[in-house]
Amino acid sequence: MKNKNLFYSYIKGAAIAMLLGSGFLSCKKPEITNENFLAANIAVMNAWNNEDQPDLNFSIDTSKKLHFGVVSYERQLDYLVVNAGNRTVKFVNTSDGSTAFEKPVNLESRKIYSLFLTGTRSAPEGVFVEDDVAAEPAVGKYRIRVANMVTDAGAQYELFAAKDGQALALAQKLVSSTAGKAVSAFAEYASDPNPEQRFSVWAINAGKDTLQADRVLLTSQKAYTFTISGGKTEGLKTTSLNSFTNVLPFR
Repeated sequence: MKNKNLFYSYIKGAAIAMLLGSGFLSCKKPEITNENFLAANIAVMNAWNNEDQPDLNFSIDTSKKLHFGVVSYERQLDYLVVNAGNRTVKFVNTSDGSTAFEKPVNLESRKIYSLFLTGTRSAPEGVFVEDDVAAEPAVGKYRIRVANMVTDAGAQYELFAAKDGQALALAQKLVSSTAGKAVSAFAEYASDPNPEQRFSVWAINAGKDTLQADRVLLTSQKAYTFTISGGKTEGLKTTSLNSFTNVLPFR
């Protein structure tokens, strides 16, 4: 009888050891990395043409609610590492808890995305795109694109750049006409040999709107998104140009 009890005690101990080894009884949470679960990356930009300009909480429906942050107008959340799969992204007003916008998205494992909140106060929209930044540009090259989130009908913008102090007439066209609520592909260019060289950047809707950003760095092995937001005829009744460096631990 004693031997039988020892046998059962041995089996029970071995089973517990196996469970602990497999993590079933472990209370330690895994780190959020691409190595230990199916993950994607997503960046978030608030370009909502809402004259109230509310602060918004951004979240993704994960069971552990790991991914969230506050994003004000013309601000963004850098790339988050999130669970891949079918998800719902949501923007909630920080002041009253009401849902401003939500959208189902499919995030594929090891892919990289950007989400832009746009539209007007009464009709918010989400523009969701995959980002081609999985590999960094070569030495001496940079990438640039336009996210045109302006809500005015027919608003199309081109992007130009010239060295600081030079006139628009000397500028190089970097991105061709980009339609409203759309994101251009990344274009690649040679960076200036002087890493400290600054540029003026213009976003132009021919004959209707010209936006300018000064002292901009366009550095080797970086990728940049220039987001145009607002609207001349509705909402904020003004437009603006903001840049975002697509900083990612390139794989």
